[in-house]
This record gives sequence, C-alpha cells and structure tokens, in this order.
Amino acid sequence: MPICQHCGHPWSRLETIKASFTLGAAMTCPNCETKQYLTPQSRKKGTYFSLLVPVFLLVTSLLGLGWLSFFLYIGTVSAAFYFFYPPTVELTDEEKPLW
Repeated sequence: MPICQHCGHPWSRLETIKASFTLGAAMTCPNCETKQYLTPQSRKKGTYFSLLVPVFLLVTSLLGLGWLSFFLYIGTVSAAFYFFYPPTVELTDEEKPLW
C-alpha cells in the first residue's frame, strides 16, 4: 500500500482507489493534504490495468460474445483492480518524467 512521503501516513485500499480517479497528475494525501505523485514504475504498472478493458472489448467483438460475458468481465476486472492495483502504487514528493 502507498505511504505518504511527507507525513508517513499509510493509505488504505479505498483511499488509494479514490485518489487514482483524479484527473490531475497529483494525488492528495488524505492525512496531511500534500500532493503526492506516482513513481514512473507505478504509472507503467497502472497502464496494464487500463489496457484490460479495451483488449476484452476487441476480443468480445471478434468472437461475437454476448452482453452477459461483457458484464462478467467488467466485474472481474473491477475486482482485480480493487485487490491488485493499490499494492502496486508507489508515491513520491515530486513529479518525475515517465522516461
């Protein structure tokens, strides 16, 4: 689980998921309100999670699978995101380039 680099507050799973849906690059610490940024390695890992949905949509359309399989897959991806994404999040005080 991520830990704030400023105050040392360990983020909960729910706090991490809520902060990951922000539009900006910064995630605000729920304890001290300072801006935290994802490390480049953490951003690369997060990209893999975001690619799961478009890949399945392509497979679903090519194989002609129905809506039930689509909703089952979305539920599975959501559960996987909830359980596997927060431990991969690493934070830093400054924004670093991806490359």
